[in-house]
Amino acid sequence: MSFYVAQLNGVVKISRKIRILTGYSGLQTKIILLRGFTSEETLLTQKEFANQLRRPLSSINYNVKSLKKKGILTRLNFLTPDGKVVFQKTKGYLDNTKKLRGHKIFGEFILTEDYKDFENVKDKYLKISNSPKHKGFKLEFKECVILFYSPRKINFYLPDVYGDGLSELYAVAYDDYIRPLQNYLGQIFPTLKINKHEIGSITINHLSFQHHPLAELFKELGIHYQSDRVEIDHSHGTPELETVHKQYSRMDMDKILDYEKLVRGSSLNLNDKDNSKKP
Repeated sequence: MSFYVAQLNGVVKISRKIRILTGYSGLQTKIILLRGFTSEETLLTQKEFANQLRRPLSSINYNVKSLKKKGILTRLNFLTPDGKVVFQKTKGYLDNTKKLRGHKIFGEFILTEDYKDFENVKDKYLKISNSPKHKGFKLEFKECVILFYSPRKINFYLPDVYGDGLSELYAVAYDDYIRPLQNYLGQIFPTLKINKHEIGSITINHLSFQHHPLAELFKELGIHYQSDRVEIDHSHGTPELETVHKQYSRMDMDKILDYEKLVRGSSLNLNDKDNSKKP
């Protein structure tokens, strides 16, 4: 079974398995997707949700209230920052055909000098503090979160990225998020000096191999495996073999990809001397 969600420039077909992916009911997922695929300038009333999704207004009212209590929708039925995260994850899984998923992505912008207007602008944004020494502010750009901890320390968190290799994941993170972030920050903070040659450091803390054969088998058997280095589950609706250690995640995924090549025969090397011993 499937259903359609209206989009600004067309129609998007959504699989019913998205209920598993997001952890929300089917109707709540439709509401999140309809809101997410609609321009942010457009107001959507409960009546409009009901008309678009062809559901009773009473059902829409109940589920909209539930999403507001969960912090997914605002009072005016816009997506909250948490709601945008849910939408982007759902949309990402729908659109993705790549082998790898990178998430829990954290980075830092490299500045050539202290941001001199830091004290003048910080009261305009949400204040944050991670220690008595670092007191700054937070803002968001699309699905990215930017944290100004001090005039010289700017961190960011990125949404999930997808690719067929580790280098592609990092390239996508830079091209799709970090460079647009740099341009955005340069526009609203003109005196901010971000290094043009090394605009930011980045760490992808968790790496997932989607539809890995072992993960597919574990899903079929209903098994969830977890250690301090590797997890195998399908909690997001997709069977994944995931490396989760902050320090070793990339190295572990490198090994998994190497073994994958070996099993498929593309990296198989047999020593002639060893072959000569075989009958």
